[in-house]
Amino acid sequence: MDQRDLLGSARDQLDRVLGFFPRVDAKASVVLAVDTGMLAFLVAHVPSPRLLTWWEVAIRRPPCARRRRARAAKSAERGHAP
Repeated sequence: MDQRDLLGSARDQLDRVLGFFPRVDAKASVVLAVDTGMLAFLVAHVPSPRLLTWWEVAIRRPPCARRRRARAAKSAERGHAP
């Protein structure tokens, strides 16, 4: 291959790569719009947590302050940083 063939091949490769980004950008915009629409629908139609039954809500009780302080004190006694 001579210099002109290599230059033409490099230009074709660059055009192919640069042509890829607008297509991906357009698809990403559509996906973002659909996701935003779904989020808006969910926010508008979610019931108040007070209206849900106990089995409809995943309950995770946060650790109480007393347990946290006790755990931190034990850790300090062992010489570990809190």
